[in-house]
Amino acid sequence: MTALNRRDFARLLTFSGSAALLPGTLLHRSQLVRELGLTEGPLPATPAEPDEKFWKEVRARFLMPPDLAFINAANLCPTSLPVVEALERNTRYLDTNPSSASRAKLTEGREEARRLVAQSLRVTPE
Repeated sequence: MTALNRRDFARLLTFSGSAALLPGTLLHRSQLVRELGLTEGPLPATPAEPDEKFWKEVRARFLMPPDLAFINAANLCPTSLPVVEALERNTRYLDTNPSSASRAKLTEGREEARRLVAQSLRVTPE
């Protein structure tokens, strides 16, 4: 079992605690997607030179109203629907089975996420 340092534990509490502030409609994915006109499918591969169409695809995965631009990303930034759903899914998974096996599975998922983000940014996971 991997030990969390205080900073990582505080982050975990911050993220999981903020889920309580989300409206109940977030639990009903299909309804939310319809109401907000969000895109459910995976994001296409990032082109070498992303164009306006690509960025519209990215924007279609965020819960913010389409006429709102959120510029302050220093300490708070918008979360995409797939991230909100993954947070909810993983929190439910861990809360229903708080075992070392569950933590190990989530740690594996974290490393896979690091690999995918690094691949998307064209950098190494390290």
